[in-house]
Amino acid sequence: MTAADDEEQLLAAISADPEDPQAREVYADWLDRRGDLRGEYVRLEALFHAIPAKLVTLAAGFDPGWLARIGRQCDLRLTKVGPNKIAAIKLVRELTGLGLKDAVDLVGKITPVVVGAVDHDAALRIRKQFEAAGCEIAIVGVGTTTARLASVPAPALPIARGVNVMLEAITDRRGAITVVRDVRGCGIREAFRIVERVAAGTPVQIAAGIPTTRATEILAAFAPVGRATCTSATPGSRTQVTADAMGTRCDRGRASEHRHTSAALRSRAP
Repeated sequence: MTAADDEEQLLAAISADPEDPQAREVYADWLDRRGDLRGEYVRLEALFHAIPAKLVTLAAGFDPGWLARIGRQCDLRLTKVGPNKIAAIKLVRELTGLGLKDAVDLVGKITPVVVGAVDHDAALRIRKQFEAAGCEIAIVGVGTTTARLASVPAPALPIARGVNVMLEAITDRRGAITVVRDVRGCGIREAFRIVERVAAGTPVQIAAGIPTTRATEILAAFAPVGRATCTSATPGSRTQVTADAMGTRCDRGRASEHRHTSAALRSRAP
């Protein structure tokens, strides 16, 4: 058997089960013995894939305030709307893609997060836009509560985001629709389609390339209504399934949409 045959068998073992770390380790060892730098690449790729999920697991046991203090990304909280509320609503719609009703509701909340989990440089640019509209914006750590607004400093320099969240199972359809709408900021029709797709056995990516702190929050939110998992945001990952592929739109402001999906839910009620 030639070296090419041996390598083909090792690659076939990885293809048969891409999540088996032992198959990759054996292949990396085989490459290392031949002085092939691809062995180092295989090891680093496996490590990169495992780290985000490990960080999410660890973060679940730590104080959210502490995680916010060391985080490299931030939320922007609207602390004061100013005299031109219409300009603030328009800006929120431009930045978030929300419908008119949802943007009005968001601006009316107490210190709401208008943009979440962004790099610090982007946060500074967005804050300037709100300040130009007469608003006051606080840059805080991801997930920071209003009680910590005054004490949390600006986050450090940004790093690449690395966690995807997949919704894999549903135990409570109605509850899951509510959580999906909150997490994705989408309309009830899109949330309904996502939940129905997952309930039919097809996992859907709920969030992509987000910080581990945000992923932890999302996993906790879905725990009572279904099962969500996190994976590395590696390009080409087999879990890169997006709800956008369904051709859905985020528009929670249309009353006809609400009536359509509410009727469908009522028809499923026992």
